[in-house]
This record gives sequence, C-alpha cells and structure tokens, in this order.
Amino acid sequence: MGRTQLYRTKTGMTFDPARVITLDGYVFRPLYVKRSERLRTLLATRRLDDDTPLIAARLGGGETIALDKRQMSYHHFAQGEQNGRPWLISF
Repeated sequence: MGRTQLYRTKTGMTFDPARVITLDGYVFRPLYVKRSERLRTLLATRRLDDDTPLIAARLGGGETIALDKRQMSYHHFAQGEQNGRPWLISF
C-alpha cells in the first residue's frame, strides 16, 4: 500500500487527504454568518450571557471571531466574511 502525502498547516498540524470522507450532500447544515457584533456590546446589552461557551479563532487578517459553541456543536461548520476576507471554521 502506498504512503499518503501529508500536508502541514501554518500551525504545524498535519492533514491527510486520504482520510477525507466525501458525501453527496451535507450531513450538517453549515452555519452561514451574515453579520457579526462586538463581544463587548453583546455582553453589555445582555444579549449574551457571561457563561455562554464560545469557540474563538484568529482569522487570517488578524481579527478574532467567537462563535457560540452550542450552535457549532450542531452545525460543525461556520463560514462568513470579515473585512472582505472569506473564512471557514470547523468543529
């Protein structure tokens, strides 16, 4: 059996394309983020509880995005655009 080419990400993790499972459709619907708000504003206006579990990721342009972990546990993928740059996060 031949050896698969592994690809290394910028953070040092490896990705093995031979382990990708492709399907004819989504198992989970991706979360399409159409707009975002500052975390500080959501907390100050009490539209987000202090103890809401979040997943945070730094985007390519240096911005940080935080997503509700409960929503991500259902969707598993979120994507959107920040300052004209597309992004995708999987969980």
